Amino acid sequence: MQTILYRGLSCFVITAAIISLPCKAQTDTAPSSGVSEQVGALPKLRSAMPVMPCKRPAWSREAIERQMTGTVTMKFLIDTDGTVLKKEIVKSSGHKMQDKAALEATARCKLAVAPQDGQLKKEWVLLEYVWTLD
Repeated sequence: MQTILYRGLSCFVITAAIISLPCKAQTDTAPSSGVSEQVGALPKLRSAMPVMPCKRPAWSREAIERQMTGTVTMKFLIDTDGTVLKKEIVKSSGHKMQDKAALEATARCKLAVAPQDGQLKKEWVLLEYVWTLD
């Protein structure tokens, strides 16, 4: 099941477990250090929804020229008000420049998570950002 929230240069697509943030021409535990590159080793975390307005990452000229596409998986520790407290790359898109742009832009957004047991709590959430040139 997918819900399209915005259509144009970019759109936010919510999937069952992970939010994908496609872009054309965008348990409170300690995070692991570094980038986990193991396929299938993604943590089991809930997803969050960016609260609009949420500015998408900008494409650099180099990224466009080199056609740096791919999907970066990130996790964020969010506070009860949606503020990002910590952030990290879980799986790289293959392009550090694009990974950093997606991580920093998404961290500036407020992220909303549905309450569990009627309570909002500080928790880690998992998001993906998909860079495409279509």
